[in-house]
Amino acid sequence: MKKLLCAAFVVAMLAGCSGGKEETKTMTCTAEQKSNGSTISQTIKFDYQGDNITKQDQKTVITAPDKKTYEAMLPTLKSASLESKAKGVEGMSYSLTEDKDKFSITESIVFDIKEIDPKDYGTFTNQKLSGKKMVMDLEKTKENIEKSGLTCKK
Repeated sequence: MKKLLCAAFVVAMLAGCSGGKEETKTMTCTAEQKSNGSTISQTIKFDYQGDNITKQDQKTVITAPDKKTYEAMLPTLKSASLESKAKGVEGMSYSLTEDKDKFSITESIVFDIKEIDPKDYGTFTNQKLSGKKMVMDLEKTKENIEKSGLTCKK
């Protein structure tokens, strides 16, 4: 009986000590679309703990069918770029990489109050504060992303 009680106590202590941080999981959302000969592929990866997103990595690759289409699309993409907004914002990176007939847009956004100041984060999207931490709800995000045509898997 004593051994059983001691074993139960040890298990309870270990369970209490191992608690704390939730495991980080990833949800990946993808879509591919063809329009006027161009192909647009999008992959968005969300790291999350519990119901809250902690990081978003987004990659969009647009392939033009020819040089003329590519050259027509490039100024529009450059003017829509988030690069100037992202400059100097800790926790966010943005790049527009060009290739002969293909260019890719890669964004990385970390949703953590220690990384992104709420006033900076608010320039990109709406945020909600929970205490001292920004909160981005996983299920609401998934619902909105799927409405826009992407397929998500956890």
